[in-house]
Amino acid sequence: MTDGPSPPVAAVVPHTVTHHGVALTDDYHWLKDPGYPDVEDPQILDYLQRENVYFDAIMAPSQPLIDTLFDEIKARQQPDEAAVPWRDGDWEYQWAYAVDAQYRVWSRWPVGHPDSCRIIIDEPSLAAGHDYFSLGDIDISPDGRLVAYSVNNDGSERYRIFIKDLTTDDVTDTGLDNTSGGTVWANDNVTLFYVELSRNWRPYRVMTHRANRPADQDALVYEEASGAFFVGIGKTLSDAYVLITASDHVTSETHVIPAAAPQTPPQLIAARRTNHEYDVDHHGEHFYIRTNDAHKNFRLVRAPVQSPDRSSWETFIEGSDTIYTTGADCFADFMVIEQRINGLDQILIRDYAGAAQHYIAFPESAYDAGLGTNAQYQTDVLRLGYQSMVTPQTVFDYDVTGRTLTTRKVRSIPS
Repeated sequence: MTDGPSPPVAAVVPHTVTHHGVALTDDYHWLKDPGYPDVEDPQILDYLQRENVYFDAIMAPSQPLIDTLFDEIKARQQPDEAAVPWRDGDWEYQWAYAVDAQYRVWSRWPVGHPDSCRIIIDEPSLAAGHDYFSLGDIDISPDGRLVAYSVNNDGSERYRIFIKDLTTDDVTDTGLDNTSGGTVWANDNVTLFYVELSRNWRPYRVMTHRANRPADQDALVYEEASGAFFVGIGKTLSDAYVLITASDHVTSETHVIPAAAPQTPPQLIAARRTNHEYDVDHHGEHFYIRTNDAHKNFRLVRAPVQSPDRSSWETFIEGSDTIYTTGADCFADFMVIEQRINGLDQILIRDYAGAAQHYIAFPESAYDAGLGTNAQYQTDVLRLGYQSMVTPQTVFDYDVTGRTLTTRKVRSIPS
């Protein structure tokens, strides 16, 4: 029996630092390039290369099995997978893979006119010439004219933001390359919210960028001082408010900004308290808030938009020992409340007066179900995702008035 290749051994170079009177020694401090995330130190690069050579040598005997498993998994994927089109405003959108493509093509057309389909984001073209490609986010301006999208080409998860004019196909490189990738348009169709990353990759502050203006004119909106909290952005389904969230694993906090007045200072919903989690949506004169302040399984409250602090919270749905509320979304004429009862997903439809409510009836006794892509605030049809141990991933449209499910797609599994 012959010995296999020997792993490389990193040199031991003691390095001592003192913090709070305690001396700490790190024998491998030299492996951290001071220019990180850019690694240019020849010694570090040489060691990493030797690690890669060793890995390739060790894994070489397993390569036939790796190839077999890969081919088997790939054979069970639909080669030209495509989304069910969804509506957002005056347009219908869809993503699709070409056969053997690794990335998606995003398209849209005027509602009811698929013959006028045109590509808005071509991932294969964006990925061409790069060893790595990741599309972070796609966000269409409210008037449908501009699309902001973010791209990462080096695996660092620092995304660069671009803005494309869908009337001319002109693309503007904003120069913003230190972002989390998420973007949100204000209702003026010009102001774009985004999140900057700290040196340690923590999403920590929210900025606004004005389309067609230099990045050095961007304005700070919110900065998170705590090193334990991560910042995110979103928008209510009503399109009335931009949401700024700050959270760790057990505590959260939300600020809101009117989307029609993006220069307005952020308004705090409820100050953070350890182990208090909440999230926010909007309808009419109220914010609707899912909160675990009074029950570990969450209750649903509402508060006036003019005074959303906790002193104004009014219970909309009580917390329950047997029902776990996992989400709540506000549509124009009803709320959709996602729950888990006896371990099973349930979707409750309820009007804002509390006078009428019903659960969606699914065809099997055990399943996994939840909301799909629902971009329309004013709608009477919900897009749902569904699957079970015997039913592949299925897309349903649910008629809220008629209480009927229409199958839009069942995932094909070639065998």
